[in-house]
Amino acid sequence: MQFRSFFSTVQKSLPFLACLLMFIGLIASKALIAIASVVFVLAALPYAFKAKNWKQLPQQAKLFSPAFLFLLMAATAAYSQNTAELMSRLRVMLPLFLLPISMALLPPWPKQQWRWLLGVFVLLMSLAAAGVLINYGLNYEEIQRSLTHSKGMPNPAKDHVRFSLLLSWASLLAGQLFFWRLGRWPWLWLGLGLFLFLAMHIFGARSGILAFYLGIIYLLIRWLWQSKRFLLGGLGLLASLSLPFLAYQSIPSFREKILLTQKNIRLYQEGHIGDYSDTQRILSFQIALKVWAKSPLLGVGLGDLKDEQRAIYEKEYPQQRVMAPHSQYISSLAAMGILGLLLFLIFFSWPFFIEKTAIYQLFWLLIAVSFLSENTLFITIGANLYAFFQGYLLLRQKS
Repeated sequence: MQFRSFFSTVQKSLPFLACLLMFIGLIASKALIAIASVVFVLAALPYAFKAKNWKQLPQQAKLFSPAFLFLLMAATAAYSQNTAELMSRLRVMLPLFLLPISMALLPPWPKQQWRWLLGVFVLLMSLAAAGVLINYGLNYEEIQRSLTHSKGMPNPAKDHVRFSLLLSWASLLAGQLFFWRLGRWPWLWLGLGLFLFLAMHIFGARSGILAFYLGIIYLLIRWLWQSKRFLLGGLGLLASLSLPFLAYQSIPSFREKILLTQKNIRLYQEGHIGDYSDTQRILSFQIALKVWAKSPLLGVGLGDLKDEQRAIYEKEYPQQRVMAPHSQYISSLAAMGILGLLLFLIFFSWPFFIEKTAIYQLFWLLIAVSFLSENTLFITIGANLYAFFQGYLLLRQKS
């Protein structure tokens, strides 16, 4: 009996342990991300042997959007010649398949514990952001010089784009926790949200900032539509649109990123690629469209996308380093054709129109924006960020 009680305690604790490992892993350790995924599978394993748990999976179909995307991209194995590259891509994206199924098999989560775990993520991100800002202050001149050459600010994730998305997401989550009045001091969440908002601008990566503002604008439009308070909503929209201009005037790192973007676009228009991230990204888009033209309907296959990109680079731009197309949408178009892109958009988007909670829709917008300029699903942090929070925000809960 004691052993059974101990096993039951461990079994109930594993999902919470997996969440904590995932939070820390997303911020600072790819190894912990992999361990967290394994712990989630282990947590779900005992429930996989009960038929009733499988019968209720159709009721949680919203969780399986990432799994459908994984299967869609895996289907290109039918016409990909480079199977080693395909397997490498699918290995990174495997959490898209495993995490939704594991989470769907778990029993309902206590609502307060579910919310407090989100609070733990906000606290961890606040600590990480504080560390980044302290390092920036101690090495201001060196880091500021690196920003003028398209370098990112040092961060524990060693990935400035994904860390920017984490900052944006944590800031939005903090606002939601304040709205829920979580804990005895709900104003703490508002304070942390404002701190993360400031840190996001100082950090300066554009993907997270764009995602944040589009999310805020969407929230205001949604609230305006529901409340019909058009004057107040309109003032809120104007205030939101004015914040980036205020940040441009007052935050040097943010201003440097904007000026650099303008410079890079001008250089590309003049025919100069150079060693700048923006010009190289635009070139990768241009080459990917040439790859797509080879097979417009079904694409060249996920396994062959890198090889096809390389062939055009070596022929037309031998002085440039080979890059995958820096957009999940454009990569999907080149790898799976127009048919695959349409299915990708359907599988990715349909939960947004079914799940009406504001916090889920904000997260979906965050990921959708990241797809514009990054291959979010081809990178360990990005794939797990999407798969984990997509499932976590849609988990069944109990009071």
